[in-house]
Amino acid sequence: MTSLNQKVESSLGTPRKLKFEQLRADYELFLHTYEKPTWIYRFIQRRHQLSPFMLHRNLSYFKDRRTKRPQLQQVKRKNFQLDLLLKDFKSTELNVKSESNEENHYLNISFNGFFHGPGFAEEIFETNEPKEQELFKDDFVKVEIHLCQVYHKKKKCQDSEQMDLIPLGSCKAPWNPRTQLLLPCSSVNLTVPPNAFVENGRAVKAHILSFTVIITVPKKGSSKNIKSDRTEENGLHRPLKRQKCDNSDADSETNSLTYPADVCVASFSAEMILYDRLKNCLLTDGDYELLLHENSPTIRKSNSWESKFKSKLGPFAAFSFGPTIKFNLTWGTKPIAPLAAAYKCLASPYQDNSNIKIELEMSKETKSVAVTSAEKNMRMFYRFIYNGSTRQQTEAKEGMACPWCALDCKRLYVLLKHFKTCHPRFSFVYTAIKKGHLIDVRIKENFENSLEIDGIKDIGFIDIANAPKKRNSETEIIVGRPYKHQEDLKEFTELDQLENASQMNHDRSYYHTLNNQLLPSLAHHDIKAEDDIAPEWLKEKTLEMIEEFTDLNAGEKQLMKLWNIHVLEKNYIADFTCARGCISFAEEYGKEIIQNNLIKNFMLHLNNLIDFHIIPQSVLVKSMAIIYKLKEELLPKM
Repeated sequence: MTSLNQKVESSLGTPRKLKFEQLRADYELFLHTYEKPTWIYRFIQRRHQLSPFMLHRNLSYFKDRRTKRPQLQQVKRKNFQLDLLLKDFKSTELNVKSESNEENHYLNISFNGFFHGPGFAEEIFETNEPKEQELFKDDFVKVEIHLCQVYHKKKKCQDSEQMDLIPLGSCKAPWNPRTQLLLPCSSVNLTVPPNAFVENGRAVKAHILSFTVIITVPKKGSSKNIKSDRTEENGLHRPLKRQKCDNSDADSETNSLTYPADVCVASFSAEMILYDRLKNCLLTDGDYELLLHENSPTIRKSNSWESKFKSKLGPFAAFSFGPTIKFNLTWGTKPIAPLAAAYKCLASPYQDNSNIKIELEMSKETKSVAVTSAEKNMRMFYRFIYNGSTRQQTEAKEGMACPWCALDCKRLYVLLKHFKTCHPRFSFVYTAIKKGHLIDVRIKENFENSLEIDGIKDIGFIDIANAPKKRNSETEIIVGRPYKHQEDLKEFTELDQLENASQMNHDRSYYHTLNNQLLPSLAHHDIKAEDDIAPEWLKEKTLEMIEEFTDLNAGEKQLMKLWNIHVLEKNYIADFTCARGCISFAEEYGKEIIQNNLIKNFMLHLNNLIDFHIIPQSVLVKSMAIIYKLKEELLPKM
């Protein structure tokens, strides 16, 4: 029994091993067949990502990858006229003149004080000790001002409105001053130049001024040690700890500040609309008091008694409890504070590219592509055919992305067109099935790529040792506005016809050495033909040009035709050769001159050459002697 079982197992195990080995060999053959072209296209796709040499959206069949312009812009292009350029130029000149004539240019802000919590001004004015007067430096808070430009939405999206945050500068403001009659100093003044409000060619919805106040608040239980820590100069300092405020990105200086361990940083902010969407200025000259709110990134829950005034204060009663800042705002022709160097780049179009990247990302996310639901939900099947009839089918995948270069083609026709134009090493056949779309992929046997010169990387480089052989030229013409091609999937249902392998991937043009004309086919062109000085087309062109003259009679035209053809054939290019040309012309064309009765016309032509001092009179005598001698020989025959 045991021997019988072993025989059965051996008989069953042998076919399984053979089948497994056959499948493995078949799979290795599939990988060996498609490995090289796949590796080449993956390499080209990676190189295109690093240094792109073309844009797919410029191709005629890639219509879905182009950004669709609004209808108003298309109507504006249709109704465009040259007179509109002059009107726009005049309107811009008027706007510039009106702006230059305006008196109020600079925005000047002087801060009177920041009111919040107990201050140190009373201690400063009650003592005259220099060590305690150093506390006056800490009695000022830092105020940062930003300009927020809110732009119009280009497309409907769920995200917030696009905006730019431009830093205008920073200054100081007294913290809880004892009196507001102190003499103003330069540190509490800020001037904003007019170029800070330039829109840089974009439609701005509103200009908003943002005020941010940064202060240091002593922690509980450490207020007694603050004064001693600040006045120490030569002793040991307490360990410093870097604290970051909420608006650390606005100014790099705040990030580098170090504070004692018992001091934390707090910030307050508020906003005011400077210009509305109608370009109306809402802030006029005057004194302002602005209510600030604390910037707390996270709200921590703590066990504490709730204030009875919370959320019950009126609009004016809140000014007596909350932090406020007072400042004087004026519009003037002269700045009251020195301008910062950052204002020079405010009107530059290269100020900040981060906003542009954000807009591009938002536009990509919110872009609506017109794709039919049928193509969007259908699945793609790729069947790789090799070794005659062996087939290897892939799993179903959704989407119209190229499996070699991962390019999203959006539609089926664009995908098939991309296969045909960008992947010529393969041949594709499309078949519609119930489950989706089936594409048969084969290796193109007649594909020939023997030219070992990279047409993209080595443009203009010629290696004489490894120069390519002489081949038929193949030149492609790029048309700016091609004809409208009707999309039809039937063109992908059959294999392409066999093409001449010698004309693949060889874009070489040859020109004639004398006339620099393009030779249509160098293979059928004899190189010795370049020695032909007077080709037939040039003779025909010369005869046509002489025939177009209207101030000559028939005899003069006939003689000039013979003379010009004779000059072309003999290549007479100088005056001293005309004497020999006249004698040779009489010897070769003497019989035609006599038969067509052109003797007098020939004599008149020689007289004209004598008048222009091209030939001497002896040439006329010799030429006419040859003509009369030929005439005597022809008389007995006639």
